[in-house]
Amino acid sequence: MSSLPRSSQAVVAEIVRSGFVEGHHYGSVVALSPDGSQVVYAANNSLWLRPLDQLQAIQVSGTETEARGPFFSADGQSVGFWAAGQLKKVSVSGGAPVVLADVPRNPSGASWGADGMVLYGQPEGIMQVPGASGTPELLIPV
Repeated sequence: MSSLPRSSQAVVAEIVRSGFVEGHHYGSVVALSPDGSQVVYAANNSLWLRPLDQLQAIQVSGTETEARGPFFSADGQSVGFWAAGQLKKVSVSGGAPVVLADVPRNPSGASWGADGMVLYGQPEGIMQVPGASGTPELLIPV
């Protein structure tokens, strides 16, 4: 990891740490927006978005079927998640989810960088895919 920029090292460490507890894969269930104004969380096989200045959460459209592992884009305007063997994104203002890539296993954590790349953990290592969609590439093998 020493060849990566310091900020990337922190992201990689968080992906590895967040996805596994005592050898079991859980993925993340909650994410805080980059500006700290809202939280997205997985509950009842869906994602829920809650502005922190409000008491009520709203269901994120298009995440009604086993959505897991939420994470925000760097600008906070989109939420990434995994469902049904695909990594997807959806706008926080609504709309249909967009497939980023086929990802057969639930990622062990994910992070969407300011460079537009989504990094996520898989058993073979840290993968990357563009936030606009594309083909996953192995970034760091384990």
